[in-house]
Amino acid sequence: MVPEACEGCVVIEATTIDSLVRELGLERLDFIKLDIEGSEVRALQGAAGSLRGFRPRLAVSTEHTDDILGNNRAVLETLKEIEPRYEAQCRECHREHWAVTPYVPYFTCS
Repeated sequence: MVPEACEGCVVIEATTIDSLVRELGLERLDFIKLDIEGSEVRALQGAAGSLRGFRPRLAVSTEHTDDILGNNRAVLETLKEIEPRYEAQCRECHREHWAVTPYVPYFTCS
């Protein structure tokens, strides 16, 4: 469903990673980088089949939300639900007040 046009809005058609993999007939998928300003969970859900089938390495930028730690937890939980063999590594972390926050978790799957 396309929202009604608004002043200054740009409507962009989107797809899922799973749909794109099917359309392109990919036989392998080695790496996915997500930097999509708070839509990481939805993107992972739209890539569930590809994540299970190909188990690509992932780099997921989670820092562009009001609740960085909450977004981080949601990404971790979603990925564990999709494919429990994924393991997270913190490649870019920042110290904020009382916590070290992973901004770009990197995931590998055995």
